[in-house]
Amino acid sequence: MGSGLRGATFDFNEKNNLEKIYQNYFLECARFYDKQSASIIRNWILDFTTFLFFGVLLIFSTPQILIFQTFFIESLLSLSETTKCFFLIFFLDLLVGFHSSKSWEIFLQFILEHFGFQIYQNQNFIAFFVSTFPVFLDTIFKYWIFRYLNKISPSTVATYQAMIE
Repeated sequence: MGSGLRGATFDFNEKNNLEKIYQNYFLECARFYDKQSASIIRNWILDFTTFLFFGVLLIFSTPQILIFQTFFIESLLSLSETTKCFFLIFFLDLLVGFHSSKSWEIFLQFILEHFGFQIYQNQNFIAFFVSTFPVFLDTIFKYWIFRYLNKISPSTVATYQAMIE
């Protein structure tokens, strides 16, 4: 009879321990998702505030932007044709080159995590985006090069074509 009570006591203690383990586990999960949710909400609010202030800054600093734009264009026009082509090829390869797909994938994963979207549920979206968006950008850049840059600086386009081949 004494051994039966001891077994029942053991089962009761074991059941209590399991309940405490599960309770601690669920509390840890709740704390983790609470912190994650707070972080996501904070990211949305801070990003919205940043874009709002950036928009206000753009609206109220139009003269400074025009001065900066003029300086930037004059700096670009003062470069040699070879240097212009080097920067053009460098930035095009950086954005749409052979190795850019991994960079786009990392960038999208960061953005999706930042705004609280589940990455494992968006793998198809990431794969689709990485396979199509750089091609779209490449098409736009090539159109811009041969349509508008040809009018502004035909020698740059000729140098670019020679460097590509």
